[in-house]
Amino acid sequence: MTDVQQDQQLITVRRDGGIATVVMNRPPVNAIAPDLLEQFDAAINDLGADSSVRVIVVTSAIPRYFMAGADIKMMASRRPQGGEDAQRYSPFAIVERTPKPVIAAINGHALGGGCELALCCDYRLMLDDGRSTIGLTETSLGIIPGAGGTQRLPRLVGRARGLQMIFEGRRLTAPDALQIGLVDASLSPDDFETAVQAKARRTQPRDSPPSSRSAPPTSPANKALLVAWRPDHLLCGVTYLPAEVGPYLWHEFDVERTRRDLSRISAAGFRVVRVHLPWDVFVPTPRQVDRYRLRDLELFLGIAVENALQVVPVLFAQSFGDCVMLPRYAVSRSSANPRVRVISGGIIEPGGPRDVWDDPLMLEVESLWLDETLRAFANHPAILAWDLGHDPATTCRPVRTAHMEAWARLMGERVRATQDPCWLTLGAGDVLTARGVRLAAVAPHIDALGMVVHPQRLPVALASEPLDVARVLFVARLAQRLAAPEPDGAGVVVE
Repeated sequence: MTDVQQDQQLITVRRDGGIATVVMNRPPVNAIAPDLLEQFDAAINDLGADSSVRVIVVTSAIPRYFMAGADIKMMASRRPQGGEDAQRYSPFAIVERTPKPVIAAINGHALGGGCELALCCDYRLMLDDGRSTIGLTETSLGIIPGAGGTQRLPRLVGRARGLQMIFEGRRLTAPDALQIGLVDASLSPDDFETAVQAKARRTQPRDSPPSSRSAPPTSPANKALLVAWRPDHLLCGVTYLPAEVGPYLWHEFDVERTRRDLSRISAAGFRVVRVHLPWDVFVPTPRQVDRYRLRDLELFLGIAVENALQVVPVLFAQSFGDCVMLPRYAVSRSSANPRVRVISGGIIEPGGPRDVWDDPLMLEVESLWLDETLRAFANHPAILAWDLGHDPATTCRPVRTAHMEAWARLMGERVRATQDPCWLTLGAGDVLTARGVRLAAVAPHIDALGMVVHPQRLPVALASEPLDVARVLFVARLAQRLAAPEPDGAGVVVE
């Protein structure tokens, strides 16, 4: 183990194999101040770029304090002067941008800015010593949390609890914080150090961490979505198709049914809901997005927040077996395909789908749809990511590989410009058969690839049992390798 001292010893970086521990030491309480932030940012930047570092732990050298607020006098004397300086004073965005998992080892009070820092980390392990507390306490000073806590806390613990903590400046002990999901573990003093190191070892990726080319440094999706390389992180969710209406959820949106179903999903322990936005309902004419459907989506997202759920809306071409739901203007009467059925408003239309990848009208409508939806809901507390399709090539096969690549670049740039994560869900057929989809061409323009896999339908003779999980793992690994042939392959979310 080696120690690397930073100037004035406000930050120490300890290394133990692939684990790097960033230790803050600015007495008396590690208050946020420009000198500490400068060294903290430099340390996280260096570790994020260091290929030998697999996981980062952030903790404190000061007894009883992880980090408690800001150095009010120093911060008041140095007011931001323009965009560059103001960006620096959004203190902990660097933690979210680093491509490595970050663990907050909260070994004392984490108040105000300390809670803000912990919220930016991927995991939060907190000391239960009977004294240490965590909370956004800025309101006790007549101010509000200014580093993103007003958004991150409600996303983590739910809107009702989050607002209560912010408005009342509540402090929670480790057991109470664990109960509402603010921290991942409440640890006794005797077990704390051992448990933190054990968590860091389990969190280390088995392969190289993902390449920055599959998600830009400014995208929060680097860690939130590329979960394939984090062996102890399993993102479990459901694709919401109501039992009564299936994919026709939005044709007659029922608020009470949605509230009932999302409440049941949350009660079952799921935290992610993927929901299809049918093209024929949301953009029934090529000139505008239906504002009533956007209102319904707003209601849906509000209900998701109430139930501590995150949502992945699915746009554009979405295949359900051999069917695709498209508006009539997206149907080509002269391009009928006996293997594809186009449904519009619940009615099978004669003809086949127009080229959603390269047709000028389709690109114009898709851009309009995405821009209007992002304008309304980008950075919404309920949004986990935007999915740009659901197994689209099953019914809308691209004529040329380059068309799909250009399409992914166009749409991916629009989503990434908002700093929301961007997915594209493909089908198992895209990796097992040749149908014009080249994963390596698409992957650089999105943050994660989804993969629709039906184990019982896979033509992969790996085992006699039709539901053998080895088949799914084979498809996921093949997709990851095809998306990025080098070892630091793109993340794959299996659905």
